[in-house]
Amino acid sequence: MQRTPPGNPADAAPDAPGTAGSGADAAVSDLIAINVLLEPDAATKVLAAGLNAELRRGLATSPAPDASGAASDASGADGESGGPFAFDETHLPHVTLVQRYVRRADLERVLAAVGEAAAGAEGEDLRLRAGALGGGELGTPPGTVLASVEFEHSPAVRALHDAVVRALAPFAAVGGSAEAFLALPGEPPANTAIIAYVEEFVPAHAGEHYAPHLSVGVARKADVRRLARTHPLAGAQVAPVAVAAARLGDLGTAREVLGRWPLLRTQVG
Repeated sequence: MQRTPPGNPADAAPDAPGTAGSGADAAVSDLIAINVLLEPDAATKVLAAGLNAELRRGLATSPAPDASGAASDASGADGESGGPFAFDETHLPHVTLVQRYVRRADLERVLAAVGEAAAGAEGEDLRLRAGALGGGELGTPPGTVLASVEFEHSPAVRALHDAVVRALAPFAAVGGSAEAFLALPGEPPANTAIIAYVEEFVPAHAGEHYAPHLSVGVARKADVRRLARTHPLAGAQVAPVAVAAARLGDLGTAREVLGRWPLLRTQVG
């Protein structure tokens, strides 16, 4: 399986930004937070973008209450972390396989190892059926969660997850900080919850604890409950088109594609 150049998974054309926090990468950290992921098909991306927009409208029209019951601004303004995001060229819909810290000096070898783990994988085998909309607090503002579409168990996806965990094991690093994540100028740094989440991904969210999902944005808890089983992706078949490795941003967003490996397609006839 051949790696395509880094960039947007949709076209792998534009050069992605490479700044982190408030300074240049080389000056702030020798670690990088990466997400090895499944890139969904075009139809899934459209549905995910629509759901993301609906959740953002909910925040704009009815702010989430804070712990005291008063309305809380979840806009992410004034430099706070964990605010809403829209899917765009640097916020890419995806299904996480593995998140880890690795050393920048090892990045080429890391990408080669991911490519070997993904070799021979076929898109049809990795289809996922979407279930309920759920969510968890991952440094989001009070009264909100990071909403995600949950998927039914897939033996093939679990096997690919396990293969990527094994491939990254020799390169895994500890001690990641906000500087390991990508943030464009003016954006807040990664919050402490996501920094810890990546540190603990293996073993806390790996192996038997692995649960594939597609994060669709920050949402009011009430909206997640309302849309739990009636969201646009409910029951949809998600057909991945590629495995990719991306630089992580706040809230586990996929910000910068570092490598991409299109999945094989079964030829009929």
